[in-house]
Amino acid sequence: MRSRDGNRSYLLQYSALILTTLLQADSYHIGYRATIKDALLVNETLSVSRTMTRCQGRIHPPLLLDRLHNETLQQIITNNREAFDNYLRQYSLHVRSYEKTINSMSKIQTTLTFPTECFTVDFKGNLAKIALIK
Repeated sequence: MRSRDGNRSYLLQYSALILTTLLQADSYHIGYRATIKDALLVNETLSVSRTMTRCQGRIHPPLLLDRLHNETLQQIITNNREAFDNYLRQYSLHVRSYEKTINSMSKIQTTLTFPTECFTVDFKGNLAKIALIK
């Protein structure tokens, strides 16, 4: 059954929640690339920069990471690398692999790339709430 006032109260509550979340959070561009040669990590690059304007798009479910003292976003991601990598794999992680065989010796190079995307980041106490915007 439907209430007399319709669903307005729920709509207002959810709108207020979304607006407060967007107003408190900062926007960042985050990109990641790792190169692995013969099962050894050769190069790893994490780029984090604050956006000039707010990002537009759908906010995906957030990732909650522990924050010690006044760590920057890059330090938080570095300290929680495995959890952040698993979060990225859910969305758009690109994998490129090359294999060369010379004189029956195989050489393999794999590159993992997460293209630079916009994230909303909210620091509350000892937690960092990171959510992809797409």
